[in-house]
Amino acid sequence: MASEGDFEALNALLLQNGDINNQVGLLPNDIEKLERKDFARSFADMLTGSENQTCPICFDDYKVNDEVIKLPQCQHTFHPKCVTGWLLKNPLCPMCRGNVRNGLYHPAPQAQDIENSSN
Repeated sequence: MASEGDFEALNALLLQNGDINNQVGLLPNDIEKLERKDFARSFADMLTGSENQTCPICFDDYKVNDEVIKLPQCQHTFHPKCVTGWLLKNPLCPMCRGNVRNGLYHPAPQAQDIENSSN
């Protein structure tokens, strides 16, 4: 049976050398690091339709205060129970195929970070 240290060593190798075919899923502790929030649809979002209102895996509409996982970089959201099984087997977002592992460990700079670095 593999130990937690074995998984951490594998994760370090994947981050250093890459997962060429994106075939190694995330570790459970990586999934725990993903942003979780309560779904809250604002009035503006209802008018403009700007917030994703349906889980793209199970096709159930989010209800106010449902917990959702928001993936780094692409910002796609899913019910935790829907996306966890996928991410344990595959490091890519089920919607856009963005690499979630890279997003966790190499986050894209935020607009405010870019503004601050130019000053």
